Amino acid sequence: FEQPTWMTSIEGNSERFFVAEKDGIVWEIPDMSASPVTRHVFMDFTSPAWKAAQGGQLDFFTEMGIKPTIRGEFEDAAMLKIAGESGMGIFGIPTMILSEVSDRYGVRVIGETPIIERYYALSVERKIEHPAVLLITH
Repeated sequence: FEQPTWMTSIEGNSERFFVAEKDGIVWEIPDMSASPVTRHVFMDFTSPAWKAAQGGQLDFFTEMGIKPTIRGEFEDAAMLKIAGESGMGIFGIPTMILSEVSDRYGVRVIGETPIIERYYALSVERKIEHPAVLLITH
């Protein structure tokens, strides 16, 4: 590894190891006890498509010196979680559902990001009357 920025293993599986390098590549070492130890690219965050798809929300990767690449794009949150569960890569979820997702998909937290999702409600009404919208906006 030329410029590693972090390393981690999977809880309960100390043989499987991950190393992120400054250039934006996350390597997986599937078996640390193997001889010879092999590695392969787990995630590549260097694609220009990654940044364009994220609308600049992931500038913190750049600040950390990591250049992310997209391995998949999912419009369906369940498919995203299934891909993460299968080991396809890392994914972000709101903190408020962390416990549920961890229990259901067997995934764990590897870090937190400063990303804040924003939702907008547009209405032609001058006064908000719908109870759900009132709860969200106040």
